[in-house]
This record gives sequence, structure tokens and C-alpha cells, in this order.
Amino acid sequence: MNFLDRIFVKAWRWRVSAAARLFGGLPGGNSQLSAISSVWDSPFRPDPDLLDLLLRAAAVAKNQDMSLLDSRSGPGERYYLLWPGEHYRLLAALAAVCAARCIVEIGTFTGMGTLALRQGAAPGVEVHTFDVVPWDSFDGSWLQADDFSDGI
Repeated sequence: MNFLDRIFVKAWRWRVSAAARLFGGLPGGNSQLSAISSVWDSPFRPDPDLLDLLLRAAAVAKNQDMSLLDSRSGPGERYYLLWPGEHYRLLAALAAVCAARCIVEIGTFTGMGTLALRQGAAPGVEVHTFDVVPWDSFDGSWLQADDFSDGI
């Protein structure tokens, strides 16, 4: 194992142990060491289960309902409809395919990703989003006050 691989493994172990301390343990299967892409000579290869999940999500994303974002008159462009905004559809599809019970988003920014996650999540699933800037002080926010009474 080369120097960079050892650093990667140590960083991964620290991140998993920090998450376990923060959340009181990780559910089974959510602490797999994986990378979507890796350097050619790295011993780490993409996890087949993760790739299967992404393929299922990509198939769902093609027809993902985005009515929550469609219903908003948010400022600026509707990036979820433009390339490279397809990741919003993929976020919604991942939330649906994973059958998540709780979603944590770090970095709210405009809230478009938050709303996409909420769109894909099953009813009753909470989406927790964190940012250094309060959502209502951000000039380009797509979020509304009543979003926070509906699972965000």
C-alpha cells in the first residue's frame, strides 16, 4: 500500500469513527470503504453494491418528479432543468432508491438540493440541512418558512 493509500485509509477510519461517535453508531452496511473512482494502481476499487445503487438511481432520475421545485418561483435560473443541473434529479432519485429514514445535508446554499432530497424522500422522512449562513438570510434561497414544518 503506497503512502497516499495509507492516508486515505486513516482518514476514512477517522471519519467513520467520528460519525459513529456523533450518531451513536452506524447502521450496518453504511460504513463500507468505497470510492467511485480511484487511481489506477490503488488497491481500492468501486464497491459493486454502490455502483448498483447508482445505476438504479440513474434509472429513476430519468423520470424523477420535480414538482416541488417546479412549484417554486425561486430567484435565478432553474438549474435543476439545465445541464449540469441533473444532479438535483439524481439527489431526489437517491433519496427514493435508498429508502432513507433520515437525510443529513451539509451545505444548504440555495436550498435546491434540500428540496430535491425532500421530493425524493418518502413521506415522514426528515431532511436535516446545515449551513453557516441561516437559510432566511441567504439572498438566493428557494426555501420557504413552511418547508420546516414539513420534514426539513
